[in-house]
Amino acid sequence: MKSGRQWPAIIVGLLLLAGTANGILVFLAIRNPSFAVEPDFYQKAVDWDKTREQERKNRELGWKVELLAPNIVPTGRSEVGILLLDPVDRPIENASVTLEAFHLARAAEVQNISFREEQPGRYISSMEAHRSGLWEFRFTIDRGSSTFTALLQTNLEPLQ
Repeated sequence: MKSGRQWPAIIVGLLLLAGTANGILVFLAIRNPSFAVEPDFYQKAVDWDKTREQERKNRELGWKVELLAPNIVPTGRSEVGILLLDPVDRPIENASVTLEAFHLARAAEVQNISFREEQPGRYISSMEAHRSGLWEFRFTIDRGSSTFTALLQTNLEPLQ
């Protein structure tokens, strides 16, 4: 090769190398179960006023959601229960309770769970909880024309 002709080939080679490396990194990033993007995050940002309004309604209702001794079973489905109380600690009956649950280290693995009322104010369901550690629970509770939301984070430990 004449002097100076190898430089375009070197530049093209470096660009191909950089493109290949970036492609591999993107592939690894999107396959990582620890990586998650909040679904509809842009729309949630646009609807920030609605979120604030829901928080105001939550305060007005004054309902309380208490987790009932959540534990995990490493080999199967774990039971999760809640106690739903009004501001004076009376059970709230006949509510529709749904939950989005995920381990914070695996935020892309969201479970959508519906509860059934076992006793007045006590709702139960089951979920896959094979991983101990910090979990996030996002509750939506509908009763009549009222909607209540709650976000709880709790540490789940294996049953001994």
